[in-house]
Amino acid sequence: MLSVNNYGKLRKYNRLCQSYLYVSNAILDISANREINVIGMASSFTDKKGKDTICENVCENICKQGNKICLITADIDINDKNYDLNETAGDGFKKIKTQNISVNKLKELVEKEKNNDLVIINLPPVNIFAQALEYAKICKNILLIEKYCHSKYDEFENTIDILKQNNIAVLGIITYV
Repeated sequence: MLSVNNYGKLRKYNRLCQSYLYVSNAILDISANREINVIGMASSFTDKKGKDTICENVCENICKQGNKICLITADIDINDKNYDLNETAGDGFKKIKTQNISVNKLKELVEKEKNNDLVIINLPPVNIFAQALEYAKICKNILLIEKYCHSKYDEFENTIDILKQNNIAVLGIITYV
């Protein structure tokens, strides 16, 4: 028998799954209608926990719909230890984690992975790291992921201005709590 507490958790989990499915379908529609197969996901703040989870869950949902997808996490870290981790997360879902990768190497990696239906690049904040903006130029299309009541309006506005100045389209905004 489900307790009230477990039932509440189950309802919250179901709503979360529906949200991921909705976002995944929206991404697929956008990429099909605009003939885009490389999309960046970025935020205007440095808290990575929520953004990374959203990127992975959205990619998993897109993959479950029969699409081949590659998620490239382009981390910038002051530890300056380069690493590449290739991991297959399931049929048709490939994860590549990089750290401090050069812009040219990221371009090469994206070109190599373009045989997938969609390549999503999990980007560092473009308004904080100059190299992240160069990464974003590779995508030309960005989805912003912002934590509700955490992102500061001026940082968010600055991020959008930076993207516009560099002719990078903002496809939409995902907010989470």
